[in-house]
Amino acid sequence: MLIVERLFVASLDKFQNNENDKAGKWGDYKCDANPKIFNQLKQSFDSIGKPDIIMWTGDNPDHDFHITPETSTNATLEITELMMEYIPETPIFSIHGNHEFDPMSVQDFNLDIDPVIEIVANSWKDWLTEEAYEEYKTQSFYSMKAIDHPRGKAKDYGKKMEKTRIIAYNSQDCYIYNFYLIGQLKDPKQQFVWLENLLRQMEKDGEVAIFISHVSPGTSDCISEVSARLRVLMDRFQHIIRLNLFGHTHEEEFEVVRAVEDGKPIGVNHLAPSMTSFVDHNPAFRVITLDAETKLPIKIETHAFDLESSNKDDSKAEFKLHHELGKDYGLPDLSPQSFLDLTKRFIDDEAVTQKYHEYMYAGGPGFTPNAPCDDHCRRLLSCRCSNSVFSEARQCLQWNDYLNIWVLESYLFDFMNGKWVEKN
Repeated sequence: MLIVERLFVASLDKFQNNENDKAGKWGDYKCDANPKIFNQLKQSFDSIGKPDIIMWTGDNPDHDFHITPETSTNATLEITELMMEYIPETPIFSIHGNHEFDPMSVQDFNLDIDPVIEIVANSWKDWLTEEAYEEYKTQSFYSMKAIDHPRGKAKDYGKKMEKTRIIAYNSQDCYIYNFYLIGQLKDPKQQFVWLENLLRQMEKDGEVAIFISHVSPGTSDCISEVSARLRVLMDRFQHIIRLNLFGHTHEEEFEVVRAVEDGKPIGVNHLAPSMTSFVDHNPAFRVITLDAETKLPIKIETHAFDLESSNKDDSKAEFKLHHELGKDYGLPDLSPQSFLDLTKRFIDDEAVTQKYHEYMYAGGPGFTPNAPCDDHCRRLLSCRCSNSVFSEARQCLQWNDYLNIWVLESYLFDFMNGKWVEKN
């Protein structure tokens, strides 16, 4: 399984007025990714093997805020065409991010059909069943049996993905900068009702789920009340949901999902690294190996493109294995308990937190080797990674940790949105 987040619309001319600051052949750490890198992604399949499926978690336009609606939607269309050309046979499951919308980040759930979602749905129509296409176009979220993918013709694909359903969840219902949510809180488009009913039916049918979305529920810019409600469903249906995949932050991260009653670890939200180099990241993607029977992850590898070296020497312009998650952290397995134990190590082991920050940037210059991570830094990381609801991450912090901008942002928006989920 290949996991990619935020593909390739470039902003290579941002520094064109200064000769010394011009982007290199393969891009620049202050710009979005060069489309040239897409071909290197394709070539990497020769060494790592062709993936059985690809998960694409959204955010396709660049970070230029002065773009037209046509640029926003065309970014997705152009990338989709590239993927159809370069990866013609592999089943691709995709979901949009917050950048696809115009204005960026805002979606009006009161619309019968969102014009951006309709355009995106039409561009992905060849990857969807007719039922999933109609569901996505009208609701902006969908589910689909993996074996029903129009490209699912490869040998053994049906056997590998039998009884597996992909749930593509629209995280715009929690994003704090989706200002249409003012007045549309609680359950826009009845997505939670849809999700609960779907999971109940899957339980009856003996199916398991791979859950894909864009904004992960544990980030500071996801409304905690929405995250709390999603956590309840992940708890109730923990035997159904086997893998949770997100993007948005550009960084390789994880969040441990905790049971509502006793806080035991029941799942892990995996945040993929990004294919964009903006800001100070090496482009990267993940390869996840699943147990064919359970659909639980047994190996997670990150492949990175060293932008600095590539700009100096074309022969180095390739994706290389950067690290294997479980092996490099010394985890006994990829279970929720192992990841929770890792978050506890962050508190006392600065070397482990250094490694985590390096992996966040896939070795890019956003990480400074040997930069100190003091008690405050390690506590923030531990609290953040050990929870999938940011309001609960705040509860394990000390008062001086609230001076962090992300903590203040989360607290402010949670306060503004109010509390509407109660524990019975």
